[in-house]
Amino acid sequence: MNPKRERFVDEYLVDLNATQAAIRAGYSPKCAEVQGTRLLRDARVKAAVRIGKGEALERVNLKADRVLRELARVGFSDVRHLFKDDGTVIPLRELPPAVSASIASVEVVLKNAAAGDGVVDRVLKIKLWDKNRALNDLARHFALLVDRVEVSGDVTLTAKIAAARARGAKLLAERNGEGER
Repeated sequence: MNPKRERFVDEYLVDLNATQAAIRAGYSPKCAEVQGTRLLRDARVKAAVRIGKGEALERVNLKADRVLRELARVGFSDVRHLFKDDGTVIPLRELPPAVSASIASVEVVLKNAAAGDGVVDRVLKIKLWDKNRALNDLARHFALLVDRVEVSGDVTLTAKIAAARARGAKLLAERNGEGER
């Protein structure tokens, strides 16, 4: 692979944007989009990108089973684990990793809940990650859910293609007929 293509691979691995990678690698901005797409179809470039992505995943210790474990933490989280028996919130630093992984954000609001009493109340807002989405992602991974498209109607795709070809042939014949006059 030539140095320009190697540079393209290095630049592509930065942000996975083929157009910008082509520009940064020295290809003309005018044709960078087409060039980037073409380069990504090249077998040697594809292989280099695959190797580069694998090395990046290794550097950050990202493995498929780790992602699945994290999805499972969110998908099977239970909000009850955030509270003590008396109903107070367990301090964040004391939460087990499986419970804290299910938290998307924490907001502390200081306000006077009872007007005129002069007492500032502390309100804790805890937002959890989308449990439904995590379960959906897990189900798709294990092929428990499969997306499928249903096509109904009397006209099939084959019939539509045949009709389009017939119209094209008719237009071509009409043009040829007009050109001879």
